[in-house]
Amino acid sequence: MSKLNRKKLGQIGENMACKYLSKNGYIIWHRNWIYKKGEIDIICSKGRTLSIVEVKLRNENFSKIYKPIDAINERKIRQLKYLGARFFRNNLGHIRRRRITKISYDAIAITYTKQKLLLNKIKQVSLEHVIQI
Repeated sequence: MSKLNRKKLGQIGENMACKYLSKNGYIIWHRNWIYKKGEIDIICSKGRTLSIVEVKLRNENFSKIYKPIDAINERKIRQLKYLGARFFRNNLGHIRRRRITKISYDAIAITYTKQKLLLNKIKQVSLEHVIQI
C-alpha cells in the first residue's frame, strides 16, 4: 500500500464519519465549512438539533497511547463553539425553516489499521462531556 498523506487520510476519515452519521439519521449540511478563524469538519442535523462535528482519525497502534479524542483540547472546543455560533448566525433563515432549536458539539473518533485502511472503531461523543466549559 502506498503511503497516504494526512489530507487524504483526513478525507477518508470524514467520508467514514458522514456515512456513519447518515446511517444514524443525520442530514449532512456541509463538509469542511470555513470561516475566518477555522474550519468545521461536518455540519449536520437530526431532528431539531444542529450538530457541529469534529472528526479525528488515528492509526490503531498510535491510538493505544494517544486516543483520537485526546487531540481535541479546550482551545479547539472554544474554536468549534465560535465557528458554530458564526454558522448559526450566517444561516439563520435556513435554520428557522428547519426548526432547529439546539446546537450540539460532537466528535467522531476513528481508528484504523495501517495495512488495510479498514475502519476498526468509530465513536461519537459529545464534547460537552470531554471538557467541562
